[in-house]
Amino acid sequence: MTASWIRPPAALSTVDARELNRHLQDIIMPPPTPLTELNGLRVAVRYGSADPGLRIGGDWYSCVPLADGALVLAVGDVVGHGLPAAGSMSALRHSCAALAIAGFEPGELLAALNAVLWQQPGDAMATAVVAKYRPADGTLTWARAGHPPIVLAHSSGVRPWYEPPGVMLGVDPDARYPQRVAPLDPGDMLLMYTDALVERRGSSVDEGVTALVERVRQTLRDDRCGVPDVVERVRPHETNDDACVMAAEPLPRS
Repeated sequence: MTASWIRPPAALSTVDARELNRHLQDIIMPPPTPLTELNGLRVAVRYGSADPGLRIGGDWYSCVPLADGALVLAVGDVVGHGLPAAGSMSALRHSCAALAIAGFEPGELLAALNAVLWQQPGDAMATAVVAKYRPADGTLTWARAGHPPIVLAHSSGVRPWYEPPGVMLGVDPDARYPQRVAPLDPGDMLLMYTDALVERRGSSVDEGVTALVERVRQTLRDDRCGVPDVVERVRPHETNDDACVMAAEPLPRS
């Protein structure tokens, strides 16, 4: 017997459904702020989904300030688009933040994200790059999982960091990810991005990276340009793929 006071929930109006969808997307992937300063770095991010009706997709980023003064930056890309990719993306993004706060170094963090992806249903695969900046000594520690190289702009020029190597997440359950350490000085700028910035039909990814390096070089010829200008000028404004780009530069040391 059904109690007379139990009624099915009223259907959501179109406006309510859109508002709920927006809030859910904000929880999964908050819209990036144009510019932020955290733990010794000035950071700018641009993000876009291939699906105009869905602001989230397979690409993700994370920027996690730590209690010891360090800052963890990450950019990742789940293979695929839409809701299926967004599910794995959300798991990786939130796991990345938790692992960073727990003190995992970039290589350890990628190995743990690999384990997370292996627990996801289906045969999801992803790429990612994770870096930890320590303002106390001005060093950057990073690791890659099949991801395009970090681009570094330095007084000596602009170049990609292809090292260290690392296989994609979701390929080998026992994969390990080596790390590299390098100084990051005031005046330097690093760029982390997803493959929409470097993949073009008829060209290799390496050729795309070379073209991206040149775009960064041309942008920085204007001494007034900072990280917001770089992410705005290098991001693809029209693409059939999800896209994410993050630029960061050290703040002057006191």
